[in-house]
Amino acid sequence: MTQCHRAPIALARDSSALAAICCGLIVALLITGCGPAPAPSRTEIKNSIAEKEATKAEADKKKRKPKYWDEQPENQEEVAQWKDQADWQAAKGNGGGSRQTRRRMESSNAAALIRERLELEISDALQVRPTVLIWVVDRSKESTSIRGSVLPVAKELATRFTKPDLQADDAAKQFSTAVVTYGDETEVRTAEPLTDLNKVATALNISQSAQGNHQAFAAVAKAAQAFAPYRQRGYELLLVLVAADAAADDASFDSAVKAVRDSGVLMFAVGPKVPFFNQQAAGPIETFAPERIRLPLFNSQGDLDLSDAGFGPYQLERLCSAAGGKYLRLRDAATPGWTIESSGEIRADLAKKYAPEYASAEKNQALSNENKAIKALQEAAALPPADLLRSPRTNFRTGDEARLARELSMAQRKSADAEPGLRRLHETLTAGVADRAKLT
Repeated sequence: MTQCHRAPIALARDSSALAAICCGLIVALLITGCGPAPAPSRTEIKNSIAEKEATKAEADKKKRKPKYWDEQPENQEEVAQWKDQADWQAAKGNGGGSRQTRRRMESSNAAALIRERLELEISDALQVRPTVLIWVVDRSKESTSIRGSVLPVAKELATRFTKPDLQADDAAKQFSTAVVTYGDETEVRTAEPLTDLNKVATALNISQSAQGNHQAFAAVAKAAQAFAPYRQRGYELLLVLVAADAAADDASFDSAVKAVRDSGVLMFAVGPKVPFFNQQAAGPIETFAPERIRLPLFNSQGDLDLSDAGFGPYQLERLCSAAGGKYLRLRDAATPGWTIESSGEIRADLAKKYAPEYASAEKNQALSNENKAIKALQEAAALPPADLLRSPRTNFRTGDEARLARELSMAQRKSADAEPGLRRLHETLTAGVADRAKLT
């Protein structure tokens, strides 16, 4: 046995040495004391939350139960839990757990995820200095559902963090709320940040405007400029834009980004998740121009994994990206079709890899003109919907020549109907093949 292996054994047998070590530790504690633990950093808080979420997710996975009375169990363990869950059986009887409540539940869960993220940011800011949370709210009809989900969160945050009776010594922990709205016009509804919860509730009682203009960039610029002086007075400033979409208000884009950065505001935008290329007549998309071809999935394949592109409306994401902020999607706990973190967010390296090119209309047009692959994809996405050959008939009975000719003719008609659209789509995309390798 070597000397380095013998030393610990000898020390463990030497009671006097052990006693000396214990005395040394006690003396060290008496000298250094056991003062208050330092406040956790933002990274430590986020890691703690992520660990708790991962532990909870793993526990939930092991004891999963059907959430809806018409949802079938997935395995034998679930069958046993299913039969033993008396309160769930009661819900089956009165319809309380049916799928008709799914949308309302998902909306509530999405808002809860937003609240948790903002709670983290507010708690972190209050460890440094007094904090002002500035809400910038779109009053347009299109943002009605977003306001309905987020404004209750704004009131909850004000109730939790506002302490109007703080003593002077605790002023550094003061939290206050400011509200700016835009629709027919941009209005600063709070001349100064509020700590009176009744006034906060009044300011957050926001009605729909007669005409929405989606001029989010101009509204953000005005809000940041209005409350920038509080940054000079030692406040942390958080700004949350609440909107379903934003117009391409390029005239105000640079001023909005400059105002946010110059005032030291930490910016967020809260809005909807966006499916991969919204094929509806109206609605936001995640790219500057549509980039998904209008072709049905083969064999009636489902499109659940296309329900969330992982990004928000293009112009809102563009503003957050340029201003050093973050877009928060009103999303489900998980994002179908993506590899996700324990928090439910898309894995950071994937989000970065597949993020759209956030740029002005002029730059996007230049990119399209410079690369035939981009141009071809955008042109193909603009084509009318093409159709597939669905369930083609391939078996025909012989014996009656007239009937056989008639059935063959009918079968070929389906191919003839689908061919022009598919051919046009193929030719459009083929024109861009040469430049595909140039895309990074």
